Amino acid sequence: TPLAQPTNLALVPTSTTIAGTFTISDAENYLVVRHSSSPLGATPVDLKRYAAGDTLGSTGIVVTATSTAAFTATGLSVDTNYFFTIFAFNSYGTNGPKYLTTLPLTGFKATLPNPPADPLSFSAAASSYSQINLAATGTSGNPIMVAWRTVNTFGTPAPDATYAVGASIYGGGRILYMGDASGLPNHTGLNDATTYYYKAWCYITSGEYKVYSTGLSANATTPMIPVTPPYVQKFDGV
Repeated sequence: TPLAQPTNLALVPTSTTIAGTFTISDAENYLVVRHSSSPLGATPVDLKRYAAGDTLGSTGIVVTATSTAAFTATGLSVDTNYFFTIFAFNSYGTNGPKYLTTLPLTGFKATLPNPPADPLSFSAAASSYSQINLAATGTSGNPIMVAWRTVNTFGTPAPDATYAVGASIYGGGRILYMGDASGLPNHTGLNDATTYYYKAWCYITSGEYKVYSTGLSANATTPMIPVTPPYVQKFDGV
């Protein structure tokens, strides 16, 4: 029988999955069980080998039974609490597997709700050589997040990331605004003759996470500042 259980369980949810990692102990393997109520109310039986999908107790379902310190529970219900219990066990040699059933590693996490709908509308229109006016209408009172850049490629906002105005989204985009759609400001201090691309997401907050919509895009091009004659181009910089 192993001497110690694993430690440091970390769980990261989506709307239908929960991924987990933990720190291994002296054991050869680890039995990960998810269940819908806590405590699990059952323990694994020595000499019995469990596989993914097997049941344990009244609500327990085996996620993995391997030496890997990572797992993903799939096919979960949206916006639902799930509990996890992890037992260390040794399986090589005579009379295995042997499970350590005292003080197993436990934790719980709720899956995320479904993403909200995109903003009802989102538009961008240049009003001067250095300003683009933005307008958006949120969905069901949900706040929005707007990002911009000068190429039309944006990353996907991560539910576990902490965003603020001026921060970057992994994959592309700098955040211009977060809040109620009615407070969306115009984008100022821009270069002339430049196309600016924007993307707006509605989001909802679920615990320490934020869930974002697919996103609605818009773009506008600032006009070129006209040349006032006489104008001399000496090509000094070429």
